Amino acid sequence: MRTGLVSGLVEEAISRAYSVTKEEVARAHMVVGDLGLLAGAAARGEAGQLKIAPFRPVNSMLAEPMATPYEVAAHFGKEIYAEYKYDGVRVQAHKRGDEVRLYSRRLEDITASFPEIASSIRRAEGNFILDGEIVPFSGGRPLPFQLLQRRLRRTEGFKDAAKKVPVTYFAFDILYRDGEEKVGLALTARRSELSTLMKKVGDLAHSEIVRRAAEIQAAFRRSRELGYEGLVLKDPESSYTMGKRGSGWVKLKEELDTIDAVIVAAEYGHGKRAGRISDYTFAVRDGGALKTIGKAYSGLTDAEIREMTGRMKELTEEDYGYKRRVKPEVVIEVAFDSVQKSARHDSGYALRFPRIKRVRADKSVADIDTVDKVAAIFARQRLKSNEP
Repeated sequence: MRTGLVSGLVEEAISRAYSVTKEEVARAHMVVGDLGLLAGAAARGEAGQLKIAPFRPVNSMLAEPMATPYEVAAHFGKEIYAEYKYDGVRVQAHKRGDEVRLYSRRLEDITASFPEIASSIRRAEGNFILDGEIVPFSGGRPLPFQLLQRRLRRTEGFKDAAKKVPVTYFAFDILYRDGEEKVGLALTARRSELSTLMKKVGDLAHSEIVRRAAEIQAAFRRSRELGYEGLVLKDPESSYTMGKRGSGWVKLKEELDTIDAVIVAAEYGHGKRAGRISDYTFAVRDGGALKTIGKAYSGLTDAEIREMTGRMKELTEEDYGYKRRVKPEVVIEVAFDSVQKSARHDSGYALRFPRIKRVRADKSVADIDTVDKVAAIFARQRLKSNEP
């Protein structure tokens, strides 16, 4: 039963219950990534003693999105690392002795889905935690992201899966090595240590030095031509801020297209958006019907979300508590990175990484796009898959 409780409230409860500062609780949560372990440690008075350790996954550092190379260049104002933005599964690789485990961004153990990656990492010496991306990859180029679903769902034997969907682990950071946390070091130091470690076990994520907007644009175009999503640009002096979008990392991606859709359902947000309706399920036309194609929760300003909250309440047709079905009147322009087949939405498609570009007050439901347009976008994608 969903109650809308978010981790920040649990952190606050632990702080009050065991007389631990909020800052100490937040830091400990980032280290253990598990509220149950955190609560137990706080009850024993050991929250401050928690450290990063193998087989205890932590929340990954995230990158802030930016729209143009000029914005990125102005943000940093110095030489930075430009890394390819891989379209795969974010994975922490943990090793202690001969044991290796792979954890997803949701902190789930997915080692069994990628035994060849675990075997490769096992060859490295020492104990460590790496951050990186598992990418479907063959012939020096990435394969469609959708193919990874076979591996994650375990729909076939691993030998057949490895042949049909070969994967590569691109490591881009190191969080821990032989008893020492590395997250507080500058990225330059972490990359140097990672480079030495990865010589024997796998692929180091591509990185180059850029500064000016023209250099960033050129690197971005090379990334896209090779089939990657774009760039992640990093401050060489940045530390690793677990579970946060620090200003030291930004991402630059290219929109595939935009569509006009109508909001048909809405949900309350979490964290700083708790109490506001900020997550919007949207649909396109299919003949005389509306078919859902995604959910967006980014792109609007705080002021726009406040205004939208009132509007969604006015348009509510059925209220389920945390979620409500609304009268289809609010048209939005949605940007996205790709289209994939989906059994979750009744349109048969889903938009990857949708974000609201603007509310189209000038348009009505009669003006929104159709499932046929979405199907046409899917068909022309340079890297596409018919995987359901």
